[in-house]
Amino acid sequence: MLMKHTAIFSFVLLLLFGAASLTSCDKEEDAGLSGPGGSAQVDNNGHDYVDLGLSVLWATRNIGASSSTDPGDKYAFDETTVKSEYTSSNYVGGEGDVAALRWGGEWRLPTKSELSELVFGCSWKINTKDGVEVITATGPNGRSIDFPYYSYIGSEGLAGWYWSSTPYTSTKAYCLHFEGSEISYGTNNRYNGFLARAVIPNPDYHGGSGGNGGEDDPDSGSGGSYEKPDVGFYDFTATRTSLKVQYKIYNREEAGLTSARIYYGTSSNPTASKSATVSGVLITANITGLKAGTTYYVKCVATGRGGTTTTEVTKCITNY
Repeated sequence: MLMKHTAIFSFVLLLLFGAASLTSCDKEEDAGLSGPGGSAQVDNNGHDYVDLGLSVLWATRNIGASSSTDPGDKYAFDETTVKSEYTSSNYVGGEGDVAALRWGGEWRLPTKSELSELVFGCSWKINTKDGVEVITATGPNGRSIDFPYYSYIGSEGLAGWYWSSTPYTSTKAYCLHFEGSEISYGTNNRYNGFLARAVIPNPDYHGGSGGNGGEDDPDSGSGGSYEKPDVGFYDFTATRTSLKVQYKIYNREEAGLTSARIYYGTSSNPTASKSATVSGVLITANITGLKAGTTYYVKCVATGRGGTTTTEVTKCITNY
């Protein structure tokens, strides 16, 4: 689940990157960390991590990496074996969580929801560290962490894929995807060899105001006056030809929401729209008839008794 959108949606998915000034010390620079409050580097079972202010603590290096700029080893989903090539014919699966098995302790691969929280909860910027191009995520507390790319895709530039622990179908699973300066989470074939970044629970995280993706208090009355809807992007699920897009209402009772539409298209100013359903605190639209492997821009227009709100534009990618 995502944190409350006013706390984390500081940029549009895949597109906008924070330009926050980052401070660092030598220890943090070596570990791929920076941010206020001194060194954020700590240790768990022999591996360093950083608290970005999210629900999990992120390792500073990939599985099999010697530094924060080293891509490390590639694995197929639910496998722990490094291969010379990754194909559908040599995929085995069923070996378990590579982070848990390789690093032990509380380490594990992140879930789909934790990838989503990372994407939306951080600002992003391309940096060069030790002569290597990386993409840096800066959390809501100002601390940062680096993710190296591992391949080059023609004119698209550097790219990288990182596995989650969450299956999508019997042949696909959720993953984090960097392509040039674009960041997303989506799905891909389980047999592919992707990078792995481990996480552990953050014992100091309390979800901020309202919790991390928790339900709003259904008894919080409005006292007879209404606010404009407070709505933020929540989640999406992709197939080759469809997107299920969800937004969350953070002031359900106070806004008195009456209707919502999701706008979508392949330009940054989407004009096609679909009426969305409102259930509890979620606004949902199923958009069909789309093209495979295509970037779509979406936004939500929500109308309540206190007025109408239009969200920022978010990028989503259909499956290949």
